[in-house]
Amino acid sequence: TAAQWLSWAARVRRAQREGMSGVVIIHGTDTMAYTGSVLSFLLEERPLPVVLTGSQRPLSAVRSDARLNLIDATLLACGPLREVLISFDSLGLRANRVIKTSSNSLHAFDSPGCTPLAELGVEVRYSDHGLTTAGIARELALGERVRLSWVVPDLKAPEPWRPDGLAVHVLALLGSGNLPLRSGRFDVAARNAPVRT
Repeated sequence: TAAQWLSWAARVRRAQREGMSGVVIIHGTDTMAYTGSVLSFLLEERPLPVVLTGSQRPLSAVRSDARLNLIDATLLACGPLREVLISFDSLGLRANRVIKTSSNSLHAFDSPGCTPLAELGVEVRYSDHGLTTAGIARELALGERVRLSWVVPDLKAPEPWRPDGLAVHVLALLGSGNLPLRSGRFDVAARNAPVRT
């Protein structure tokens, strides 16, 4: 929940003030990508490495990935990268670029369009696009005025949203050029919706 994310971000900042080298968060895999993404934006100042990990199989299972994922996450939390990562299946991935791609494979997460920041094998190999310096501190706050609407061809378009004050309406599209603007209900919604910059 938003309250948990804000609490964890505050705890990460406290860990930095207390002289910690990094933070490892053990997390369930179904919502780990959401938590990682939110924390990466809340902790834009990148106070220290924050690494989320979990496992597809419980630690008690014979073929569990939990132990290796935890070891890898700990190594990344003590490494040079200063950003929020997800450590899974011997990879360190940028948390705000990760999606869960499988519920039954040990390679459960992928990062389309952003190559891994680290590959953990016999040696730890870091990519050259990982962030290693601090950013800008922001207020720890999350807005509630966000709406997500899917636009799918040949289905009723989302109704226009007219909130009071600043808000974000995310239109989830299925590729370039598939937003119907010349006919149908979305054309009317697009013309009548207020435009703010």
